[in-house]
Amino acid sequence: MNEIALCLPKGENLKRIASILKDITFPIDGYTAGNRTYRPDINSIKNARAKIFAEKDVVIQIAVGNYSIGICGLDWIEEYRSKFPESEVQVLRRLGKGVKKIYACCHKSLKGMSIHDFNEKDESIGIVSEYPNIAEDFAIRRGLKRFKVFPAWGSVEVYPPEHAEIAILSVKNEMYLKSYELRPLELIMESELCIIINQKEYETKDLSPILNYFCKIEGKH
Repeated sequence: MNEIALCLPKGENLKRIASILKDITFPIDGYTAGNRTYRPDINSIKNARAKIFAEKDVVIQIAVGNYSIGICGLDWIEEYRSKFPESEVQVLRRLGKGVKKIYACCHKSLKGMSIHDFNEKDESIGIVSEYPNIAEDFAIRRGLKRFKVFPAWGSVEVYPPEHAEIAILSVKNEMYLKSYELRPLELIMESELCIIINQKEYETKDLSPILNYFCKIEGKH
């Protein structure tokens, strides 16, 4: 059976994606912020099913082949690829929506401190982030000699300076960092919503019944 499985995120991007799907008249019921189901119905597309996961788990479900197509942020794609660069996850299209930036930052009290200055310290540097793999890659790429990454889920901004020297977090723009009393050290990446596919599923199944709808989404190609 040529089943097509679609993986969609809950959380901050649910309303945005639900609006996108409505604009392209994608036949799905139950993908709304107020709906309690994790299994929305896809109507009028034969052998298609959908399920809702935490956004960071969407890319994992696509990678292991449980789902054929998904929508999630580039930040979570890169978080997964940082650890599993040879995975089956492929970005089919960037949508240019849900844009945010991933910064490495420190507390505002550490005026003038740079990544180089942190590297001159004798003690281990604590890095806190919802993106532990991106954080580790950042530390290695910037040549930090001694560091420890602390995974945290939410409210990463409250850790510096008492509980971590560096926080790596996502915000809409740099002004949000100021409201958290943080100072940017480096812009690591910019994220946006992406359509992703499992490469093996893409090569062996006809995914066009869903992808033909997704081609109608306005955004980057």
